[in-house]
Amino acid sequence: MIIKNNYILIVIIFFGFIILQTKCIDCSKAPSLSLMLVCWKVKKWDKESRKISEPSSNNILLSSIFDEPSPIFAPLVASINKTANQCMDIICVCSFFNGKIIKNKNDCILPNKKKLSKSIRKELRMLTKKERERYHRGIKKLKESGEYTNFATIHSKISLSGSSHAGPAFLPWHREFLKRFEIALKKIDPSLSIPYWDSTLESSLPTPEDSIIFSDIFFGTTDDEGNVVTGPFKNFTTISGNPYISRDIGRIGSVFKDSEIDILMNKTSINEMLVFPAARNNCSVKVDFNGLEFIHGNIHNFIGGDMFLTATSGNDPIFYHHHSFVDLIWEMWRKHNQNKEEREKVYPNDMSDCFSELHFGTNLMKPFEEWRNIDGLKNEYTDNMYEYAPRPTCSLSNPSCKSEFLFCYISNNVGKCTAKIKINGNCKGFEEVKEACYKGICINGTCTSKNHNKKTSQTQLPALNNDTLIV
Repeated sequence: MIIKNNYILIVIIFFGFIILQTKCIDCSKAPSLSLMLVCWKVKKWDKESRKISEPSSNNILLSSIFDEPSPIFAPLVASINKTANQCMDIICVCSFFNGKIIKNKNDCILPNKKKLSKSIRKELRMLTKKERERYHRGIKKLKESGEYTNFATIHSKISLSGSSHAGPAFLPWHREFLKRFEIALKKIDPSLSIPYWDSTLESSLPTPEDSIIFSDIFFGTTDDEGNVVTGPFKNFTTISGNPYISRDIGRIGSVFKDSEIDILMNKTSINEMLVFPAARNNCSVKVDFNGLEFIHGNIHNFIGGDMFLTATSGNDPIFYHHHSFVDLIWEMWRKHNQNKEEREKVYPNDMSDCFSELHFGTNLMKPFEEWRNIDGLKNEYTDNMYEYAPRPTCSLSNPSCKSEFLFCYISNNVGKCTAKIKINGNCKGFEEVKEACYKGICINGTCTSKNHNKKTSQTQLPALNNDTLIV
């Protein structure tokens, strides 16, 4: 059973990482079991990356001046792009897609006569049915081609030996990783983008795992062993050869909360936002369990199964939707706290007491070695390659979330778009909210099919006897 295995993992992690308590942050001070587990994982990643964090010979390491931005340096990005993955604008991608560039309009027309455009990443529930089906077809084709597995393998191998976790390059690294995944999707269908999963939409539900997002329409459902057996991602084999993706939704961890995002938006320095979750005792920056890398780990734990471990998280397509939202939060912070120049030039200084040298700004972003870590801050990502559609919102005066999968939950005269609950799901507290259940109604704290309700509520004719029979 996957549930049993998760408890075994907890015990293994506890005894495996307790020996690290002397030099690093005390994980036992984490405010929850889930964050304690994230902390232990982070320390494991940091320990492994420090074993191999020898500076490249072609890197110029910068002196460390606390709380001062690193000096500007010349990036090592190749001047001639050899693959579409190196592109930082749609016109560059066009040449690798055999498109025709209309120079006076700066447009790209593909061989099928359609225009190749900048990606618009929407919240999953805001996709039209046609958009959602096209996206699912694209993911399936990417899986069939073997390219999806290649991405999962990259994330698995780099998790303990690169700058993808446990330091300030966490967000830049995943931004580049998602960009390359999105380009791979566009090779299959140029209209595709990576939708984001705003899991705050589940945060008001009594049982977030009963959200419609965990149904055949979106992420699919699991059997008693935690295997994903329905939905668009059923029968997805994993990089280790398992015939199904595994999940253990809701056992530990949590979805994102609006209050957590508010805390992040109020952080003003790059050190606070990019955070140093594996800082040693001598690090001059205090570890903050409210940092984005810590909080994002809660959602990995909440999904469980393959998502629980970094080495297997890329097996599950939820990974890309979750990290697309993490990237959106980061971009929200950048626009809220930095001007355009600061966004791509301000990176934490080189502080080996705070993070491994693999995270230093001028070091190569392995395995994307035409990039340095600081290149992941470039404005060109969201200027040229993709942008985010607004998050779903509603209000007392405008109570529509513009999606059949969301309803506007009004509390204290404040509206919040909230995920609808699937049939048989827990709807306690929403009995008076007509739209809380997807194609159902909340009765005695459980979402019940409207059709079932009609059948049981039909008027029963009285039994006839000889006294009432009229001929």
